[in-house]
Amino acid sequence: VAPIANAQEATSTNQAIQAALEAWAQAWRNKNLAAYLGAYAKDFKPENNLSKSAWMAQRKQRLSGKRGDISLVLEDIEISANGNQASVQFFQKYASK
Repeated sequence: VAPIANAQEATSTNQAIQAALEAWAQAWRNKNLAAYLGAYAKDFKPENNLSKSAWMAQRKQRLSGKRGDISLVLEDIEISANGNQASVQFFQKYASK
């Protein structure tokens, strides 16, 4: 019974992660700043040594001033979950009109 329960738990975890990833992508597509920025952890560290507050200000400026549609396609999604931590890798195709 334990292997089946573990497999069901892993499937459930992966589905929850997939749903969170899709919610993040949809928030970005819809320019829903609250949902988009809310998807990032409190301890998120942006690249290029930006502070999180500077990164958030940059994202707000870029998204709120953007006219037209945002196209975002996520491909080759790989989810790795272990306990209360997970890692997700994917290819992202982004275009803005």
